[in-house]
Amino acid sequence: MTAIYEFTPVGSKATLIDPSRYQQAPRPVSQNSSNEFVFLKLCYKIPGEDRSKLVDRPITVGDQVSDISRSPESTRFATAVAAYGSMLRGDPYIDKAFTWDRVIDLANGAKGEDAFGYRAEFVNLTRLAKTAASQEALKSPGNGGIGQ
Repeated sequence: MTAIYEFTPVGSKATLIDPSRYQQAPRPVSQNSSNEFVFLKLCYKIPGEDRSKLVDRPITVGDQVSDISRSPESTRFATAVAAYGSMLRGDPYIDKAFTWDRVIDLANGAKGEDAFGYRAEFVNLTRLAKTAASQEALKSPGNGGIGQ
């Protein structure tokens, strides 16, 4: 399983969800943590094991990358897959600069060692989705295309 999270800094006007119903308001961040974006606290359990594991650490300026191309291969590919899903469902919050071609380029650049061809197949599916989306755009009213 892969999970991708977008963190919204405390005090940001970009909050998309309601405040937590069962938790108290967050404590103010101490002055020592001015380079922290968020504090990650993640608990998970590997299938077949009895005990869960806890990962907790600050996400700091040192974790930031200037461009996604500097991220690890697995992160880039997972981001391409997440963007693909968001674009398929017409997510209004996805960055408009993220196009089908960008998803294809990101996935192609992160295929790595693809022993069974699954990543290459994903790129092909993305190309098909791009083609389908362009065909659908031709049908939509008001653009002078097919279907008017």
